[in-house]
Amino acid sequence: MSIDHPDRRARPRNRRAVILAAAFEAFAHNGYHDTSMADIAEAVGITPAALYRHFSNKQHLLGQCVLTGLDDALARLDAASRSRNSRDAILAALVQVALERRGLPRLWQLEFRHLHERDRSAVLIRAARLTRHLRGTVRSRRPELSAADVECLSWCALSVAVSPAYHRLELPIPVAAQVLGAAMHAVIATDLPTQPTHPLRAHGHSRFADGTDLDRALRRERIIAGAARLFTQHGFPNVSIHDIGVTAGITGPGVYHYFDNKAELLDMIVRRHDEWIELLVAHAMTRSRSSHDAIATLTHNFVRFGADEPDLLAITVSETRHLPAAAEHRYRRVRQDGIASWARMLGAARPELAPPVTRMLIRAFTTVVIEAVRNPRLNRRTDLVELLVAVGHSIQSAPAGRKRPPRVIHRT
Repeated sequence: MSIDHPDRRARPRNRRAVILAAAFEAFAHNGYHDTSMADIAEAVGITPAALYRHFSNKQHLLGQCVLTGLDDALARLDAASRSRNSRDAILAALVQVALERRGLPRLWQLEFRHLHERDRSAVLIRAARLTRHLRGTVRSRRPELSAADVECLSWCALSVAVSPAYHRLELPIPVAAQVLGAAMHAVIATDLPTQPTHPLRAHGHSRFADGTDLDRALRRERIIAGAARLFTQHGFPNVSIHDIGVTAGITGPGVYHYFDNKAELLDMIVRRHDEWIELLVAHAMTRSRSSHDAIATLTHNFVRFGADEPDLLAITVSETRHLPAAAEHRYRRVRQDGIASWARMLGAARPELAPPVTRMLIRAFTTVVIEAVRNPRLNRRTDLVELLVAVGHSIQSAPAGRKRPPRVIHRT
């Protein structure tokens, strides 16, 4: 007589990999704070208790997601570096992994602040190895450049490669890889400026010419600027009203004289960004004599805006998910309209490019600016504005998906 035993399914040998894949998607899509261990366990089809047998907590799981992704990217770059044409192979491998694992840059760059100190150190070691590959590629192509210029172009090329992480992919992966590869090659070939003509704005405590303290005269503006800086440094959920008040030189409750809550303050910061973008696009379109002039004007003014207001740009990448649904929709519409208008200008100057290609090039350049103005290894350069403008013209002139030789977009 046989006895029926309960169904005991063997634990899959690859369960850890399955958990990492599910966690990777959840963290990349929803962010660290809006993802729970229960969410990940449900996605895998296991209990939270089973999940904790593999990972001690959510922070540990995030760290393993980032490190596993970076290890995969490095393995591909290491293999490419051993190929016959290693310079081109490294760039191609970087673009391919960035397109296949589009969530990785978001985890690496946006969720780094949530990692355990041990995992942060491990990520930085891997990031150094990754950028070493790029620096070697740039140095082999541009031996005349200084070490600082090689590093700068390497970071800009990396920003181009990872730019699809921050927008919807409109092109098939093979075509997108061709466009991004052409843009990266164009970045590396950029003629760098020799003299800075637009020094960066000095950030800090401001006063009017008559000595009046700007803190007292424009307290509301100080609150907005301080909150933007804290949100980009620590993340919206990790910043309190008290923190914002201290940054603005007032008590926490004093912030409520100007804003009802943190969400209203975040909405105001994003509205400021939206207003700037609409103004920059309108200025370029209405005060230029040609599409080439409009592109040159918008390229310079966007870089100048980024250098002056890096936190406004950064927040639109990292914190808009914390906006109310209507406000987030408004921001996405403004951003998409701005990209579309800029892309139409580029399409008028380069009619051989399809609209999805022009949009991808513009998004690649805006990603370069957003990351460069926040990168402490780059934003100390006194010529950063000129350098990024030159890089912007190179990207927008890249022979990406062209049918005829491109028209060079001249700088003004």
